[in-house]
Amino acid sequence: MIPLRAFIFNTYGDRIVIDFLNTDSNEVKIAERVRHILESNVGRVCAPHTIINQLIRNTGDEKKALLYFYASKFFYDFEVKEAPNTVLEFYLYIEKNHHGFIPLGGLNHVISNYCTEKDIEERNFRLLLAESIFGAKRLIRKRDLKNPKYLILIANYLLLEKAFSLLYEAKIKFCNVKKIGYVIKNFLFKAKKERILVDILEDKGCWICEIRGPKQLYSLRGASSRGKRICELKIDTIYRVKNWEVRGLLSIGHKNYIIKVDSQSAWAPEFVTPWNIGIEELCVRDFFDSDVERTAYTYIIEALPSNCVVMRESDIIKIGKRIFIPDFTIMCGNRKIYVEVIGFWSKEYIRRKRGKLEELEKIGEKNLLLIIDSRLKKWFASLKFPKIWYHNVQDLKKNIKTTLIGLV
Repeated sequence: MIPLRAFIFNTYGDRIVIDFLNTDSNEVKIAERVRHILESNVGRVCAPHTIINQLIRNTGDEKKALLYFYASKFFYDFEVKEAPNTVLEFYLYIEKNHHGFIPLGGLNHVISNYCTEKDIEERNFRLLLAESIFGAKRLIRKRDLKNPKYLILIANYLLLEKAFSLLYEAKIKFCNVKKIGYVIKNFLFKAKKERILVDILEDKGCWICEIRGPKQLYSLRGASSRGKRICELKIDTIYRVKNWEVRGLLSIGHKNYIIKVDSQSAWAPEFVTPWNIGIEELCVRDFFDSDVERTAYTYIIEALPSNCVVMRESDIIKIGKRIFIPDFTIMCGNRKIYVEVIGFWSKEYIRRKRGKLEELEKIGEKNLLLIIDSRLKKWFASLKFPKIWYHNVQDLKKNIKTTLIGLV
């Protein structure tokens, strides 16, 4: 994550506006010059501040130069190597020929004589010697930067990540999302795993995720591993849904600012996440809520006829002001069958799940299939929805196949 001194923004009273990088031809030319500077230093012994100073001279803007430097670290890095045999042999040479001591001012002469005797290129040897003595770093290329525009897109991602790390209250709005159930449930489950408090509201066909509480959201600073996972979760979600808006309160120092970032705005950032272009792994991955859900999903696909498809968490069923998102939706022509998997969790989970299913019965929902752990019969047997009971994996496979034949 970038430091605050690389975070480019302007404030207008109590509002803050992030200065995202444009992707126009002028900025691409700057990114191209940045790439040229980095490529010209690959293989050389140099310090990070040397590269940063070159970037400052190139861009004329210290914050932008720092931002580009941190974006470049996805493609370039510095390494310190152990002293090679050539250097170790040089120390033995000094021990043998100079009794382990070189007089002041005599080092250059000794190095020249050693390189001549060993037929070694003197300039390269001096670089190796500097690395071993001073722990100097050599710039290396981790992966090819084929298009300099990626530096701009990654830089904008880093600006978003930093902004999200400074939020202590936020509303994230999603509109016109085809698989909104999957998006919201995925968001809710991951937020729950990270102990974040999230509320979901509907507003004129859009869905708003309200995230509150500094302790739940960033009890550790954004640079911590937990804060980083939360940032990635939010950025990955807005990257996937395309039509989004983030509003919140952002804290810098002892002052709070109002921030709004909107994908439909003329100032909307064009960005890319590193894991979506194969640069690094996403810390928070997509996953099923349980192994039973994963297994049920596999068996449902196997049991369905060819004219049916199954989608994960793609629908939302409204129950007054609350929502219910079934684990799967089976589509067979124009018919939908919702599937909910209920495993043995806590008593509180069972109580809340039973309450929600009773509310679904009251509003007349009939296209719901329940897959339930047989240990939970006393809690769910009285519900009128069709059920698949399972005790083990073999039961699950056989009962899913038998039940679905009668339903589809």
